[in-house]
Amino acid sequence: IVRSPDLMPMVLNLLIETGHDVHRQILSHQQQEAGIASPGGGGWHFPQILFYEHFSDMMESVSWSQLREETRSEFWATLRFGLLNLQAEEANQIQDDGMTILIAMVRLCWHPKTALARWELEDMVLEFLSREDLSMEMINSVVRMSWSSGSFPKATVSALILSLREKQPYRDGRSVGGGSMCIAHRIMIILAERAPEVLGCVTSEMFGDTMLQHILEPTSKRHAFDKSEEEARFCLSIVANMSLPQLCHRNREGICALSYAEQFAANIDWDDWLHVRDALKHRMSLLTSKITSLPDLLQQVQLLEQAVISATYYELETAHLEEVVLATREVAQRFANQVRLEWLDKGYRFQARAVPEQVEEVIQHLQSRARI
Repeated sequence: IVRSPDLMPMVLNLLIETGHDVHRQILSHQQQEAGIASPGGGGWHFPQILFYEHFSDMMESVSWSQLREETRSEFWATLRFGLLNLQAEEANQIQDDGMTILIAMVRLCWHPKTALARWELEDMVLEFLSREDLSMEMINSVVRMSWSSGSFPKATVSALILSLREKQPYRDGRSVGGGSMCIAHRIMIILAERAPEVLGCVTSEMFGDTMLQHILEPTSKRHAFDKSEEEARFCLSIVANMSLPQLCHRNREGICALSYAEQFAANIDWDDWLHVRDALKHRMSLLTSKITSLPDLLQQVQLLEQAVISATYYELETAHLEEVVLATREVAQRFANQVRLEWLDKGYRFQARAVPEQVEEVIQHLQSRARI
């Protein structure tokens, strides 16, 4: 079943059974006479068929609700069998443009025209992701494509980014797709274990947002129902696995994720998103408390203070971010006091007599050295 071109006639049968003639537009007259189209070296054989845009067009044109259960079940069983029984080399193949089987399947999942088949598609992708022979190179591969609607600008996306909820390509834009959070969550767990550095990847070249920022923005109350409980749980999981630099990443406007989380939670006051805000704040404070280098602490304070300034400029709530700044500054001051005592033991004399002012001298001295 896997090695034969039988999947193509099955797709055509799906279209014919529901009264569509889109296959006549997709396949040329010569290809119809030949019986099977061959758009490349692999023809319509599985798994090459998944990479072709024409196959995606056909799948999106099927009226799934009009199909007989027997026809639908047979098709999904064939596709599932093919996916799960591929050799490792085939399952991990990456096309010249970065396209993979994983990206192709996720693309089918979120398209609105395949919504009635989404459960079957998602289950297949989750089973595929359970394979132990998948390479990180394949899972992290990116391709340049439109997220969903062809009218939107193309973006560089991975399977994980493609699984997130899509928004209109401007700030405070409404959602235009729900994504597949169960797939996103599964990929994120794999990355957290094997490639945690990817968790802070930028999802939008235009805005410089991480996945966390992508989900949390926009923050206005009118977008409250755009965001699902599954997204809140995803946020909690990814926050628990992100590093401090990833959590504190500032996008092109200079905003960090906590500012979006804080503003959104303040606007809607729902428990799920209050938990996200608090988890983000506590994780940032925890990781900051583990920094043992005073120069690094001072750099962290400066970064957070700049994030507060940016949030204030864009009229976002800053109380919780300021708590993190204060906690970080207190840790830095404790380290600076230790340095002050060491300098006194070495015979150094401060201009000020009071301890707080001497601590501030230490901080200013180290900051001036950092700027050189």
